[in-house]
Amino acid sequence: MLRKLANLCAPILLYIRYRNKLDPFKIVVKLLKIKPILRQTKSTIIIAPVRVSPMSNLLEGLVGYFYKLKGHKVVAVMCDQAVDYCENLSRSDSNKVLSCALCKKEQDRFCDFFGFENVSVKNQLSGHERNEIKTFVDSRSFKKDEDFIFSGVNLKDEIVGGTLRYTLKSYYESDMEILKKYAVTAYIFSKAFRKIQEKQEAKSLFISHGIYSTWGSIIATSKKIGLDFTVWGRGYVGQGSLLFGHSKSYHKDFIEEPNSLWENLVLTAPEIDNVMYYFTEKTKVANKTDYVNYYNNLKRIEFDVDFFWDKIEQFDTRFGMFTNIPWDGQIFNKTETFPDTKSYVKSTIDWFINNPSCCLIIRAHPAEKTGLESNQSETFSMLLSELYPILPANIFFLSPDNPISSYELIRKIDVAILYGSTLSLEFAVMGYPVIQTGSFNISNKEIVYEIKNLDQYYSLLESAKNKRLVMTEEMKERALKYGYYWIYKRHIPDHTVELERLNFRSFKFKNKEEFINNETLNFVYERIENKKLLIN
Repeated sequence: MLRKLANLCAPILLYIRYRNKLDPFKIVVKLLKIKPILRQTKSTIIIAPVRVSPMSNLLEGLVGYFYKLKGHKVVAVMCDQAVDYCENLSRSDSNKVLSCALCKKEQDRFCDFFGFENVSVKNQLSGHERNEIKTFVDSRSFKKDEDFIFSGVNLKDEIVGGTLRYTLKSYYESDMEILKKYAVTAYIFSKAFRKIQEKQEAKSLFISHGIYSTWGSIIATSKKIGLDFTVWGRGYVGQGSLLFGHSKSYHKDFIEEPNSLWENLVLTAPEIDNVMYYFTEKTKVANKTDYVNYYNNLKRIEFDVDFFWDKIEQFDTRFGMFTNIPWDGQIFNKTETFPDTKSYVKSTIDWFINNPSCCLIIRAHPAEKTGLESNQSETFSMLLSELYPILPANIFFLSPDNPISSYELIRKIDVAILYGSTLSLEFAVMGYPVIQTGSFNISNKEIVYEIKNLDQYYSLLESAKNKRLVMTEEMKERALKYGYYWIYKRHIPDHTVELERLNFRSFKFKNKEEFINNETLNFVYERIENKKLLIN
Protein backbone atom coordinates (compact mmCIF):
# COMPACT_ATOMS: atom_id res chain seq x y z
CA MET A 1 0.00 0.00 0.00
CA LEU A 2 2.81 2.39 0.94
CA ARG A 3 4.57 1.64 -2.34
CA LYS A 4 1.41 2.40 -4.34
CA LEU A 5 1.01 5.74 -2.58
CA ALA A 6 4.66 6.58 -3.26
CA ASN A 7 4.19 5.73 -6.94
CA LEU A 8 1.35 8.23 -7.09
CA CYS A 9 3.79 10.86 -5.80
CA ALA A 10 6.40 10.02 -8.49
CA PRO A 11 5.53 12.98 -10.79
CA ILE A 12 6.18 15.35 -7.89
CA LEU A 13 9.49 13.62 -7.16
CA LEU A 14 10.37 13.94 -10.84
CA TYR A 15 9.65 17.66 -10.75
CA ILE A 16 11.87 18.09 -7.69
CA ARG A 17 14.72 16.19 -9.37
CA TYR A 18 14.74 18.35 -12.50
CA ARG A 19 13.61 21.72 -11.22
CA ASN A 20 17.19 23.03 -11.02
CA LYS A 21 18.94 20.89 -13.61
CA LEU A 22 18.67 19.71 -17.19
CA ASP A 23 16.62 16.68 -18.16
CA PRO A 24 18.74 14.84 -20.78
CA PHE A 25 15.92 12.45 -21.69
CA LYS A 26 13.56 15.25 -22.72
CA ILE A 27 16.34 17.07 -24.56
CA VAL A 28 17.38 14.06 -26.62
CA VAL A 29 13.79 13.39 -27.70
CA LYS A 30 13.55 16.92 -29.08
CA LEU A 31 16.95 16.78 -30.76
CA LEU A 32 16.37 13.45 -32.48
CA LYS A 33 12.60 13.76 -32.93
CA ILE A 34 12.32 10.23 -31.58
CA LYS A 35 9.27 8.25 -32.60
CA PRO A 36 8.48 4.53 -32.88
CA ILE A 37 10.58 2.72 -35.47
CA LEU A 38 8.62 -0.16 -36.98
CA ARG A 39 11.22 -1.65 -39.32
CA GLN A 40 13.21 -4.13 -37.27
CA THR A 41 14.83 -6.61 -39.58
CA LYS A 42 18.01 -7.42 -37.68
CA SER A 43 18.85 -9.15 -34.41
CA THR A 44 17.45 -8.40 -30.97
CA ILE A 45 19.65 -6.49 -28.54
CA ILE A 46 19.01 -6.35 -24.81
CA ILE A 47 20.00 -3.29 -22.81
CA ALA A 48 19.69 -3.66 -19.04
CA PRO A 49 19.67 -0.38 -17.16
CA VAL A 50 17.65 -2.19 -14.44
CA ARG A 51 17.29 1.06 -12.50
CA VAL A 52 17.39 4.49 -14.13
CA SER A 53 18.86 7.84 -13.19
CA PRO A 54 19.34 10.71 -15.67
CA MET A 55 23.11 10.41 -16.02
CA SER A 56 23.96 6.82 -15.09
CA ASN A 57 21.88 5.26 -17.84
CA LEU A 58 21.95 7.85 -20.60
CA LEU A 59 24.56 5.93 -22.61
CA GLU A 60 22.39 2.79 -22.70
CA GLY A 61 19.60 4.91 -24.14
CA LEU A 62 21.84 6.42 -26.81
CA VAL A 63 23.42 3.09 -27.77
CA GLY A 64 20.02 1.38 -27.79
CA TYR A 65 18.49 4.05 -30.00
CA PHE A 66 21.49 3.87 -32.34
CA TYR A 67 20.83 0.12 -32.67
CA LYS A 68 17.17 0.86 -33.46
CA LEU A 69 18.19 3.21 -36.26
CA LYS A 70 20.34 0.39 -37.61
CA GLY A 71 17.26 -1.84 -37.80
CA HIS A 72 17.62 -3.90 -34.61
CA LYS A 73 14.94 -4.74 -32.10
CA VAL A 74 15.93 -3.25 -28.73
CA VAL A 75 14.40 -4.35 -25.43
CA ALA A 76 15.15 -2.74 -22.08
CA VAL A 77 15.22 -4.88 -18.93
CA MET A 78 13.80 -2.90 -16.02
CA CYS A 79 13.36 -3.83 -12.37
CA ASP A 80 9.81 -2.39 -12.21
CA GLN A 81 9.83 -2.78 -8.40
CA ALA A 82 10.45 -6.53 -8.65
CA VAL A 83 12.48 -6.55 -5.43
CA ASP A 84 12.60 -4.77 -2.09
CA TYR A 85 16.40 -4.48 -1.93
CA CYS A 86 18.63 -3.32 -4.78
CA GLU A 87 21.66 -1.17 -5.56
CA ASN A 88 19.56 1.97 -5.67
CA LEU A 89 19.26 1.82 -1.88
CA SER A 90 21.58 1.89 1.13
CA ARG A 91 21.16 1.68 4.87
CA SER A 92 21.48 5.46 5.16
CA ASP A 93 18.52 6.20 2.85
CA SER A 94 15.73 7.81 4.86
CA ASN A 95 13.05 7.45 2.16
CA LYS A 96 13.57 4.08 0.49
CA VAL A 97 9.98 3.86 -0.75
CA LEU A 98 10.18 7.29 -2.40
CA SER A 99 13.56 6.42 -3.99
CA CYS A 100 12.00 3.29 -5.43
CA ALA A 101 9.00 5.21 -6.77
CA LEU A 102 11.20 7.82 -8.48
CA CYS A 103 13.37 5.09 -10.01
CA LYS A 104 10.31 3.30 -11.42
CA LYS A 105 9.05 6.56 -12.91
CA GLU A 106 12.44 7.11 -14.58
CA GLN A 107 12.36 3.55 -15.95
CA ASP A 108 9.00 4.19 -17.60
CA ARG A 109 10.16 7.55 -19.02
CA PHE A 110 13.36 6.01 -20.34
CA CYS A 111 11.47 3.40 -22.37
CA ASP A 112 8.77 5.83 -23.50
CA PHE A 113 11.20 8.51 -24.65
CA PHE A 114 13.53 6.17 -26.55
CA GLY A 115 10.74 3.91 -27.79
CA PHE A 116 12.14 0.71 -26.26
CA GLU A 117 10.11 -2.34 -25.35
CA ASN A 118 9.95 -2.27 -21.55
CA VAL A 119 10.64 -5.79 -20.27
CA SER A 120 9.65 -5.91 -16.61
CA VAL A 121 11.58 -8.22 -14.30
CA LYS A 122 8.60 -8.11 -11.96
CA ASN A 123 6.30 -9.60 -14.61
CA GLN A 124 8.56 -12.55 -15.43
CA LEU A 125 7.86 -14.58 -12.29
CA SER A 126 4.59 -15.82 -10.89
CA GLY A 127 3.72 -15.41 -7.23
CA HIS A 128 4.40 -19.10 -6.78
CA GLU A 129 7.88 -18.82 -8.28
CA ARG A 130 8.72 -15.85 -6.06
CA ASN A 131 7.59 -17.77 -2.99
CA GLU A 132 9.72 -20.72 -4.07
CA ILE A 133 12.77 -18.44 -4.19
CA LYS A 134 12.04 -17.01 -0.74
CA THR A 135 11.57 -20.51 0.70
CA PHE A 136 14.82 -21.59 -0.98
CA VAL A 137 16.69 -18.64 0.56
CA ASP A 138 15.18 -19.22 4.02
CA SER A 139 16.35 -22.84 3.94
CA ARG A 140 20.00 -21.83 3.57
CA SER A 141 22.44 -20.52 6.17
CA PHE A 142 24.79 -18.89 3.62
CA LYS A 143 27.76 -20.05 5.66
CA LYS A 144 28.96 -22.34 2.87
CA ASP A 145 29.83 -21.38 -0.69
CA GLU A 146 27.31 -23.86 -2.11
CA ASP A 147 24.49 -21.97 -0.36
CA PHE A 148 24.99 -19.14 -2.87
CA ILE A 149 24.46 -21.34 -5.94
CA PHE A 150 21.13 -20.98 -7.72
CA SER A 151 20.21 -23.03 -10.79
CA GLY A 152 23.86 -23.81 -11.38
CA VAL A 153 25.05 -20.19 -11.10
CA ASN A 154 27.30 -19.17 -8.19
CA LEU A 155 26.03 -15.75 -7.13
CA LYS A 156 28.10 -15.30 -3.97
CA ASP A 157 30.04 -12.27 -5.20
CA GLU A 158 26.85 -10.64 -6.41
CA ILE A 159 24.92 -11.25 -3.18
CA VAL A 160 27.77 -10.23 -0.88
CA GLY A 161 28.51 -7.19 -3.06
CA GLY A 162 24.91 -6.00 -2.83
CA THR A 163 24.90 -6.53 0.92
CA LEU A 164 28.13 -4.59 1.50
CA ARG A 165 26.93 -1.75 -0.71
CA TYR A 166 23.72 -1.54 1.32
CA THR A 167 25.28 -1.80 4.80
CA LEU A 168 28.43 0.16 3.81
CA LYS A 169 30.47 -2.31 5.86
CA SER A 170 33.32 -4.64 4.92
CA TYR A 171 31.72 -7.69 6.56
CA TYR A 172 28.29 -9.31 6.38
CA GLU A 173 28.30 -11.95 9.11
CA SER A 174 26.28 -9.71 11.45
CA ASP A 175 23.84 -8.79 8.67
CA MET A 176 22.61 -12.19 7.55
CA GLU A 177 18.99 -11.06 7.27
CA ILE A 178 20.04 -8.29 4.90
CA LEU A 179 22.22 -10.76 2.97
CA LYS A 180 19.20 -13.03 2.54
CA LYS A 181 17.24 -10.08 1.13
CA TYR A 182 19.96 -9.61 -1.48
CA ALA A 183 20.00 -13.35 -2.16
CA VAL A 184 16.28 -13.08 -3.01
CA THR A 185 17.09 -10.14 -5.31
CA ALA A 186 19.91 -12.02 -7.05
CA TYR A 187 17.87 -15.19 -7.55
CA ILE A 188 14.84 -13.28 -8.86
CA PHE A 189 17.00 -11.43 -11.39
CA SER A 190 18.80 -14.59 -12.44
CA LYS A 191 15.61 -16.58 -12.99
CA ALA A 192 13.81 -13.67 -14.65
CA PHE A 193 16.67 -13.00 -17.05
CA ARG A 194 16.75 -16.65 -18.16
CA LYS A 195 13.09 -16.32 -19.04
CA ILE A 196 13.63 -13.03 -20.84
CA GLN A 197 16.38 -14.47 -23.03
CA GLU A 198 14.33 -17.59 -23.78
CA LYS A 199 11.61 -15.32 -25.17
CA GLN A 200 13.79 -12.73 -26.86
CA GLU A 201 16.61 -14.93 -28.22
CA ALA A 202 18.79 -11.82 -28.20
CA LYS A 203 22.13 -11.68 -29.96
CA SER A 204 23.87 -9.65 -27.26
CA LEU A 205 23.47 -7.68 -24.04
CA PHE A 206 24.69 -4.15 -23.23
CA ILE A 207 24.79 -3.43 -19.50
CA SER A 208 26.52 -1.17 -16.98
CA HIS A 209 28.47 -2.09 -13.82
CA GLY A 210 28.37 -5.89 -14.14
CA ILE A 211 28.48 -6.31 -10.37
CA TYR A 212 26.14 -6.42 -7.35
CA SER A 213 22.89 -8.35 -6.95
CA THR A 214 21.07 -7.02 -10.02
CA TRP A 215 23.51 -6.31 -12.87
CA GLY A 216 25.97 -8.90 -11.55
CA SER A 217 23.34 -11.64 -11.47
CA ILE A 218 22.33 -10.79 -15.03
CA ILE A 219 25.87 -11.14 -16.39
CA ALA A 220 26.60 -14.26 -14.31
CA THR A 221 23.45 -15.81 -15.79
CA SER A 222 24.39 -14.60 -19.28
CA LYS A 223 27.69 -16.46 -18.95
CA LYS A 224 25.85 -19.61 -17.93
CA ILE A 225 23.42 -19.51 -20.87
CA GLY A 226 26.06 -18.38 -23.41
CA LEU A 227 24.82 -14.88 -24.21
CA ASP A 228 27.49 -12.41 -25.35
CA PHE A 229 27.54 -9.19 -23.37
CA THR A 230 29.40 -5.92 -23.07
CA VAL A 231 29.72 -4.11 -19.75
CA TRP A 232 30.33 -0.37 -19.67
CA GLY A 233 31.23 2.22 -17.05
CA ARG A 234 32.82 5.62 -16.70
CA GLY A 235 36.47 5.86 -15.68
CA TYR A 236 38.19 8.59 -13.70
CA VAL A 237 40.35 9.71 -16.61
CA GLY A 238 39.10 12.95 -18.10
CA GLN A 239 35.43 13.90 -17.71
CA GLY A 240 33.90 10.45 -17.66
CA SER A 241 35.68 8.56 -20.44
CA LEU A 242 34.21 5.13 -21.15
CA LEU A 243 35.53 1.75 -20.02
CA PHE A 244 34.33 -1.57 -21.38
CA GLY A 245 34.39 -5.17 -20.25
CA HIS A 246 34.12 -7.99 -22.76
CA SER A 247 31.84 -10.80 -21.51
CA LYS A 248 32.91 -9.94 -17.96
CA SER A 249 32.83 -6.90 -15.70
CA TYR A 250 35.35 -4.29 -16.77
CA HIS A 251 37.09 -4.69 -13.38
CA LYS A 252 37.80 -8.35 -14.20
CA ASP A 253 38.63 -7.51 -17.79
CA PHE A 254 41.47 -5.22 -16.68
CA ILE A 255 42.94 -8.00 -14.53
CA GLU A 256 42.56 -10.85 -17.00
CA GLU A 257 43.29 -9.17 -20.35
CA PRO A 258 46.45 -10.37 -22.14
CA ASN A 259 49.57 -8.25 -21.69
CA SER A 260 50.17 -8.51 -25.43
CA LEU A 261 47.62 -5.70 -25.82
CA TRP A 262 50.13 -3.17 -24.45
CA GLU A 263 53.57 -4.60 -23.61
CA ASN A 264 54.83 -4.39 -27.20
CA LEU A 265 53.99 -0.72 -27.55
CA VAL A 266 56.90 1.43 -28.70
CA LEU A 267 56.29 4.84 -27.19
CA THR A 268 57.59 7.99 -28.82
CA ALA A 269 59.21 10.72 -26.74
CA PRO A 270 56.04 12.90 -26.91
CA GLU A 271 53.91 9.94 -25.81
CA ILE A 272 56.18 9.32 -22.83
CA ASP A 273 56.03 13.03 -22.00
CA ASN A 274 52.22 12.91 -22.13
CA VAL A 275 52.10 9.95 -19.74
CA MET A 276 54.48 11.58 -17.29
CA TYR A 277 52.64 14.89 -17.51
CA TYR A 278 49.32 13.21 -16.71
CA PHE A 279 50.59 11.34 -13.66
CA THR A 280 52.65 14.30 -12.44
CA GLU A 281 49.64 16.61 -12.67
CA LYS A 282 47.61 14.20 -10.55
CA THR A 283 49.99 14.75 -7.64
CA LYS A 284 48.99 18.41 -7.40
CA VAL A 285 46.38 19.18 -4.76
CA ALA A 286 44.27 21.44 -6.99
CA ASN A 287 44.68 19.42 -10.20
CA LYS A 288 41.78 19.15 -12.67
CA THR A 289 43.27 16.32 -14.71
CA ASP A 290 40.30 14.06 -13.97
CA TYR A 291 36.76 14.80 -12.86
CA VAL A 292 37.55 13.36 -9.41
CA ASN A 293 39.96 15.06 -7.02
CA TYR A 294 39.31 14.11 -3.41
CA TYR A 295 41.86 16.56 -2.04
CA ASN A 296 40.46 19.63 -3.75
CA ASN A 297 38.38 21.69 -1.31
CA LEU A 298 39.15 19.25 1.52
CA LYS A 299 39.24 21.08 4.82
CA ARG A 300 42.50 20.00 6.47
CA ILE A 301 43.03 19.52 10.19
CA GLU A 302 45.88 21.22 12.03
CA PHE A 303 48.87 18.92 12.17
CA ASP A 304 52.58 19.38 12.92
CA VAL A 305 53.95 18.04 9.66
CA ASP A 306 57.64 18.74 10.39
CA PHE A 307 57.46 17.02 13.76
CA PHE A 308 55.86 13.98 12.09
CA TRP A 309 58.57 13.76 9.42
CA ASP A 310 61.26 13.93 12.14
CA LYS A 311 59.51 11.18 14.05
CA ILE A 312 59.39 8.66 11.22
CA GLU A 313 63.00 9.42 10.26
CA GLN A 314 63.99 7.46 13.37
CA PHE A 315 62.96 4.19 11.74
CA ASP A 316 65.28 2.21 9.47
CA THR A 317 62.61 1.49 6.83
CA ARG A 318 59.38 3.36 6.25
CA PHE A 319 56.32 1.82 4.63
CA GLY A 320 53.12 3.53 3.54
CA MET A 321 49.71 1.86 3.44
CA PHE A 322 47.26 3.68 1.17
CA THR A 323 43.74 2.57 2.00
CA ASN A 324 40.48 1.99 0.19
CA ILE A 325 37.02 2.64 1.54
CA PRO A 326 36.85 -0.71 3.44
CA TRP A 327 33.65 -2.16 1.92
CA ASP A 328 34.30 -0.77 -1.56
CA GLY A 329 37.85 -2.06 -1.81
CA GLN A 330 36.82 -5.49 -0.61
CA ILE A 331 34.17 -5.94 -3.31
CA PHE A 332 36.60 -5.28 -6.14
CA ASN A 333 40.00 -6.27 -4.81
CA LYS A 334 39.65 -9.38 -2.65
CA THR A 335 41.97 -12.33 -3.22
CA GLU A 336 42.29 -15.86 -1.84
CA THR A 337 45.03 -14.65 0.51
CA PHE A 338 43.10 -11.58 1.65
CA PRO A 339 39.36 -12.18 1.08
CA ASP A 340 38.49 -9.12 3.15
CA THR A 341 40.00 -5.83 4.24
CA LYS A 342 40.26 -6.89 7.87
CA SER A 343 42.49 -9.92 7.18
CA TYR A 344 44.80 -7.78 5.04
CA VAL A 345 45.15 -5.10 7.71
CA LYS A 346 45.68 -7.56 10.58
CA SER A 347 48.29 -9.61 8.73
CA THR A 348 50.16 -6.45 7.79
CA ILE A 349 50.21 -4.89 11.25
CA ASP A 350 51.16 -8.20 12.88
CA TRP A 351 54.34 -8.20 10.80
CA PHE A 352 55.20 -4.68 11.90
CA ILE A 353 54.67 -5.60 15.55
CA ASN A 354 57.43 -8.17 15.09
CA ASN A 355 59.64 -5.70 13.19
CA PRO A 356 59.91 -2.58 15.39
CA SER A 357 62.76 -1.10 13.35
CA CYS A 358 60.24 -0.52 10.54
CA CYS A 359 57.30 1.86 10.65
CA LEU A 360 53.99 1.80 8.82
CA ILE A 361 52.14 5.01 8.00
CA ILE A 362 48.49 4.36 7.14
CA ARG A 363 46.99 7.11 4.99
CA ALA A 364 43.16 7.02 5.01
CA HIS A 365 41.30 7.70 1.78
CA PRO A 366 40.26 11.38 1.57
CA ALA A 367 36.83 10.34 0.23
CA GLU A 368 35.99 9.18 3.76
CA LYS A 369 35.79 12.87 4.63
CA THR A 370 34.59 14.42 1.40
CA GLY A 371 31.95 11.91 0.35
CA LEU A 372 31.02 9.51 3.11
CA GLU A 373 30.45 11.53 6.25
CA SER A 374 26.68 11.59 5.95
CA ASN A 375 25.91 8.05 4.84
CA GLN A 376 26.98 6.04 7.91
CA SER A 377 29.72 4.22 6.03
CA GLU A 378 32.30 2.17 7.86
CA THR A 379 35.62 4.01 7.77
CA PHE A 380 39.15 2.68 7.88
CA SER A 381 39.57 4.27 11.29
CA MET A 382 36.64 2.22 12.62
CA LEU A 383 38.09 -0.99 11.24
CA LEU A 384 41.53 -0.19 12.62
CA SER A 385 40.19 0.70 16.09
CA GLU A 386 38.29 -2.57 16.24
CA LEU A 387 41.43 -4.58 15.52
CA TYR A 388 43.86 -2.45 17.53
CA PRO A 389 42.28 -0.09 20.10
CA ILE A 390 45.83 1.14 20.77
CA LEU A 391 48.17 1.18 17.79
CA PRO A 392 51.68 -0.24 18.17
CA ALA A 393 54.39 2.40 18.57
CA ASN A 394 55.63 1.95 15.01
CA ILE A 395 52.19 2.30 13.37
CA PHE A 396 50.92 5.78 12.47
CA PHE A 397 47.48 6.70 11.18
CA LEU A 398 46.83 9.78 9.05
CA SER A 399 43.17 10.72 8.96
CA PRO A 400 41.33 11.49 5.68
CA ASP A 401 41.67 15.24 6.30
CA ASN A 402 45.33 15.16 7.29
CA PRO A 403 47.35 17.85 5.44
CA ILE A 404 49.83 15.19 4.28
CA SER A 405 48.44 13.83 1.00
CA SER A 406 49.21 10.39 -0.40
CA TYR A 407 51.46 12.05 -2.97
CA GLU A 408 53.47 13.83 -0.29
CA LEU A 409 53.74 10.68 1.78
CA ILE A 410 55.09 8.53 -1.06
CA ARG A 411 58.14 10.79 -1.29
CA LYS A 412 59.04 10.11 2.34
CA ILE A 413 58.75 6.32 2.42
CA ASP A 414 60.65 3.38 1.00
CA VAL A 415 57.80 1.14 -0.15
CA ALA A 416 54.06 1.52 -0.76
CA ILE A 417 51.55 -1.16 0.27
CA LEU A 418 48.17 -1.17 -1.50
CA TYR A 419 45.15 -3.46 -1.56
CA GLY A 420 43.51 -2.06 -4.68
CA SER A 421 43.81 1.52 -5.85
CA THR A 422 44.61 3.61 -8.90
CA LEU A 423 47.57 4.81 -6.84
CA SER A 424 49.34 1.51 -7.59
CA LEU A 425 49.82 2.51 -11.22
CA GLU A 426 50.50 6.16 -10.39
CA PHE A 427 53.28 5.25 -7.95
CA ALA A 428 54.75 2.66 -10.32
CA VAL A 429 54.90 5.14 -13.20
CA MET A 430 56.71 7.57 -10.91
CA GLY A 431 59.23 4.85 -10.06
CA TYR A 432 58.19 3.96 -6.50
CA PRO A 433 58.12 0.25 -5.53
CA VAL A 434 54.65 -1.07 -4.73
CA ILE A 435 53.56 -4.24 -2.94
CA GLN A 436 50.13 -5.14 -4.31
CA THR A 437 48.11 -7.22 -1.83
CA GLY A 438 44.74 -7.23 -3.60
CA SER A 439 43.53 -7.71 -7.15
CA PHE A 440 43.33 -4.65 -9.40
CA ASN A 441 43.97 -3.36 -12.94
CA ILE A 442 47.71 -3.36 -12.22
CA SER A 443 47.61 -7.10 -11.42
CA ASN A 444 49.41 -9.61 -13.66
CA LYS A 445 51.38 -6.87 -15.42
CA GLU A 446 54.85 -7.42 -13.88
CA ILE A 447 54.89 -3.78 -12.81
CA VAL A 448 54.40 -4.12 -9.05
CA TYR A 449 55.31 -6.78 -6.50
CA GLU A 450 52.27 -9.02 -6.24
CA ILE A 451 51.64 -11.53 -3.49
CA LYS A 452 50.38 -15.07 -4.06
CA ASN A 453 50.22 -16.12 -0.40
CA LEU A 454 50.96 -14.84 3.10
CA ASP A 455 54.48 -16.28 3.22
CA GLN A 456 55.40 -14.44 0.04
CA TYR A 457 53.92 -11.23 1.43
CA TYR A 458 56.09 -11.45 4.51
CA SER A 459 59.09 -12.30 2.35
CA LEU A 460 58.51 -9.13 0.29
CA LEU A 461 58.19 -7.05 3.46
CA GLU A 462 61.46 -8.55 4.68
CA SER A 463 63.17 -7.68 1.39
CA ALA A 464 61.88 -4.13 1.68
CA LYS A 465 63.11 -3.95 5.26
CA ASN A 466 66.59 -4.83 4.00
CA LYS A 467 66.41 -2.24 1.17
CA ARG A 468 66.31 -4.88 -1.54
CA LEU A 469 62.86 -4.11 -2.94
CA VAL A 470 63.28 -1.62 -5.78
CA MET A 471 61.70 -0.84 -9.13
CA THR A 472 63.82 -2.43 -11.83
CA GLU A 473 64.33 -0.64 -15.14
CA GLU A 474 62.14 -3.25 -16.83
CA MET A 475 59.33 -2.63 -14.32
CA LYS A 476 59.59 1.13 -14.93
CA GLU A 477 59.42 0.64 -18.69
CA ARG A 478 56.40 -1.65 -18.37
CA ALA A 479 54.72 0.85 -16.05
CA LEU A 480 55.12 3.60 -18.65
CA LYS A 481 53.70 1.42 -21.43
CA TYR A 482 50.76 0.29 -19.36
CA GLY A 483 50.20 3.83 -18.14
CA TYR A 484 49.92 4.99 -21.75
CA TYR A 485 47.64 2.09 -22.62
CA TRP A 486 45.45 2.76 -19.58
CA ILE A 487 44.96 6.46 -20.35
CA TYR A 488 44.81 6.51 -24.14
CA LYS A 489 43.74 3.00 -25.17
CA ARG A 490 41.49 1.71 -22.40
CA HIS A 491 39.66 4.97 -21.71
CA ILE A 492 37.45 5.82 -24.67
CA PRO A 493 36.47 9.50 -25.04
CA ASP A 494 32.71 9.97 -25.01
CA HIS A 495 31.73 12.20 -27.93
CA THR A 496 28.01 11.93 -27.22
CA VAL A 497 27.72 14.25 -24.21
CA GLU A 498 29.40 17.18 -22.52
CA LEU A 499 29.85 16.44 -18.82
CA GLU A 500 31.06 18.38 -15.83
CA ARG A 501 31.97 16.12 -12.91
CA LEU A 502 29.61 13.55 -14.45
CA ASN A 503 26.75 16.05 -14.52
CA PHE A 504 25.03 16.44 -17.88
CA ARG A 505 25.63 19.77 -19.64
CA SER A 506 24.71 19.16 -23.29
CA PHE A 507 24.75 16.69 -26.17
CA LYS A 508 27.53 16.83 -28.75
CA PHE A 509 25.11 16.19 -31.63
CA LYS A 510 22.43 18.59 -32.82
CA ASN A 511 20.22 16.35 -34.96
CA LYS A 512 19.63 12.80 -36.12
CA GLU A 513 22.20 13.03 -38.92
CA GLU A 514 24.96 14.03 -36.51
CA PHE A 515 23.75 11.34 -34.10
CA ILE A 516 23.98 8.53 -36.67
CA ASN A 517 27.49 9.72 -37.61
CA ASN A 518 28.63 10.08 -34.00
CA GLU A 519 32.16 8.73 -33.51
CA THR A 520 31.56 7.07 -30.13
CA LEU A 521 28.29 5.39 -31.10
CA ASN A 522 29.73 4.04 -34.33
CA PHE A 523 32.80 2.79 -32.46
CA VAL A 524 30.67 0.92 -29.91
CA TYR A 525 28.32 -0.49 -32.55
CA GLU A 526 31.03 -1.66 -34.97
CA ARG A 527 33.13 -3.27 -32.22
CA ILE A 528 30.23 -5.14 -30.64
CA GLU A 529 28.80 -6.30 -33.97
CA ASN A 530 32.19 -7.53 -35.16
CA LYS A 531 33.08 -9.04 -31.76
CA LYS A 532 36.15 -6.82 -31.39
CA LEU A 533 37.57 -5.36 -28.20
CA LEU A 534 36.34 -1.88 -27.32
CA ILE A 535 39.87 -0.55 -26.97
CA ASN A 536 41.46 2.26 -28.98
